[in-house]
Amino acid sequence: GCQTEERSGCANAPPGPSPIQGFASIAASEMPAFEAGERETRIRAQRELQDKQQKKTFTRWWRTYLVQSGTEGLSDLYEDIKPGVIGIKLLEVLSNEKCEKYNAKPKSRFQMLENQQTFLNLVTSNKIKLVNIGAEDLSEGKPTLVLGLTWTLILHFEIHKYSTDEQQLLRWVRAKTSGYDEVSIQSWGTGFNDGKAFCALIHKHEASALDFVAACRKEPVETLTHAFNVAEETFAVPKLLEPQDLVGGNDFDDDDDATTQALPVPSWASSFDDRSIITYVAKLRQALRDHRVSVRAQTPTLCAALDADAHAHLDWLATKQRAFEHGVQQAETLTLAQTEAEAAAMEAFGRDEKPPKASERQALAERYVAAAARLELEAAEKAEEEVEWKEMGREPDAAGAAIMATEQALLRDDMSPEAVGERWNAMEAAEAKYMQMLAATLDGRRRALLTWQRLRRGCAREQECLARIAHVIEDESIGETELEVLSRLVAAETAKNELAVSCTTIDGLQKLAAKLEGDVEFGERASELIGRLGAAPRSLSKLEERVEALRRALEDVRARAAQQRELDAALHEFAAVVQRGEEAAAFPMPWEDTQEAVSALLAEGEAKAEALKAKEAAIGGGGGRLGALMSAWAAAQPVLGALARGDAVAPAKLEEEIGGDTAVEKPEETQAAQAEAQAEVQAEVQSAGGAEVEETVAANGEGVGGVAVPADEREAVEVAERGSGSAADEAAEAQRLAPRPSKGNNFMDNLVKSVNGFFHSDEQKTQ
Repeated sequence: GCQTEERSGCANAPPGPSPIQGFASIAASEMPAFEAGERETRIRAQRELQDKQQKKTFTRWWRTYLVQSGTEGLSDLYEDIKPGVIGIKLLEVLSNEKCEKYNAKPKSRFQMLENQQTFLNLVTSNKIKLVNIGAEDLSEGKPTLVLGLTWTLILHFEIHKYSTDEQQLLRWVRAKTSGYDEVSIQSWGTGFNDGKAFCALIHKHEASALDFVAACRKEPVETLTHAFNVAEETFAVPKLLEPQDLVGGNDFDDDDDATTQALPVPSWASSFDDRSIITYVAKLRQALRDHRVSVRAQTPTLCAALDADAHAHLDWLATKQRAFEHGVQQAETLTLAQTEAEAAAMEAFGRDEKPPKASERQALAERYVAAAARLELEAAEKAEEEVEWKEMGREPDAAGAAIMATEQALLRDDMSPEAVGERWNAMEAAEAKYMQMLAATLDGRRRALLTWQRLRRGCAREQECLARIAHVIEDESIGETELEVLSRLVAAETAKNELAVSCTTIDGLQKLAAKLEGDVEFGERASELIGRLGAAPRSLSKLEERVEALRRALEDVRARAAQQRELDAALHEFAAVVQRGEEAAAFPMPWEDTQEAVSALLAEGEAKAEALKAKEAAIGGGGGRLGALMSAWAAAQPVLGALARGDAVAPAKLEEEIGGDTAVEKPEETQAAQAEAQAEVQAEVQSAGGAEVEETVAANGEGVGGVAVPADEREAVEVAERGSGSAADEAAEAQRLAPRPSKGNNFMDNLVKSVNGFFHSDEQKTQ
């Protein structure tokens, strides 16, 4: 993979054809004839697909080691390698050497180049020869060089460390899978895409890790997934590959190269990449070897523990067999109480002591078989290891030396499953003979015990249920707001449903208790337990009543809320009417506030006031706001009534509203002026001859102080002269009787006419 200029970067890559040459040598039967140039285009598309697969695998390989240095978040190898930091951290983990000086957070291209050069120096210091690759290439993230360098690191630290080359690794795979008929490995490009080879490798080194036969029955994707999961969970092998990487259907979501997507891929082309397979197999072999070394180190201890446990189990079998045989000899001399005691003891033996021993016996058999297979496998591994290192012509590594130095342990014949089984059968025969005397009683007691246990568990469960909902049953509050009532209703309904199920269960428990009625050991206890649950039906009835009450309360609360909303809306509407009435009363405008308009306003206000009083009386809730509106409306009604009748109303509040002088006189000022004018006229009339004037006045009509006054003006004068009554009555009456500005001062006009008439009559007399 490092022969061309673009794919250069390592001097120790294995010899072989270039990628283009390799793909060009595909059999003619697999590659159809193409037009000129199409062959190279399709080969290039195939190469791009495999580069993408290789990038995914190598990125995961980087990630597995970077995590050990505390570096996470590697997503795009080509981009993340540019600063040079992850390369240094990778070499620190691989070589177990710390780099003292580099730019942990490079901010400039110069610092990135420094990091890349430090990284390359670390690579060469590990006796890895590099060709045609520099710091600039890595800082630019050139895909071909990054992949080539990664492959070089994998060869050095993953493959050459444990074998000579890829071919030796392939021979190891063939050797380990030779006994599996479903697996056929011819090359790195064949035999791995169905997952069976990976399952065979795992099963060969640890048979308990997976069921090989069951795994092979699955679809290829499922088989690969199962193998990768077991390798990761059991042997800590990172998932460098995905099932789709091998069986097809890849979705390289990290690369949206439109050119590659547009290129048609023939049926013989796929994203299957040999280097990705080799990388994963190398990691798997390393993990399996490490696992086998640790397993072999435990073998002597496991065999010694198996020997001790088997010896203790055989002693227990002999002791129990003698005890049962002695019990048979003494059976006729036992009393009823002693028989019951023996039955209980045998029941305890069958329930408590014998089952664990049966499990122990089964475990011993499994341990013996596993130990025997383990010893056989270790013997074969030792022989294979010796042959393998001899063929490589190298000194074995630490793992190989440990495997070849293991001493073969031995297993005793009386520990075999067959020997232990015979001793177990003899003990059971003695037990069965002893149980014949106690069979009837034991059967009855066993039935009663099982019934009691089920009853006790069920009663405890239902008591917990009753205790859990006790606070809901005891709660008698209703709540004020809708939320409070609704929350209590939900709690009550939930408790009711739960209690209904519990009552059904209690019925079944009562039937169980009936079976124990009269039993000397469990009868009274069963009755007591069932008695504790007797309150459940009553509690259910109480909850049903409470649910109904809460539902009615919820309906009432919601109805009151709706009525309150209606009252609020009516208050808003009435407030608008009151505001209009106050405006008309304070600032009457005859051209706007016509009799018809004011009458309609009064009618509307009265109707809304009556409706509000009815609503407030029905539900309450109007409070002070309704009272304030009613007071304001009552204050405006007299003026509005005058306006509706067509009476003139002076804008009494105009001056105080605008804060300035006005041409409109207040009623009090008008009355004072009228009184002053009357006094002056009376004085002049008296000086001219009061008797004749009085006669004239008497002839012209009623007057005030001897002066003829029209009826409407006379009423105003009378009010001014009375000076009695409440201030509110006086103000209202004065406002009602105030002269209309449009008609002028009629009082003064009439007074002048009366005086002129007096003097005119005197002239007539003189003539």
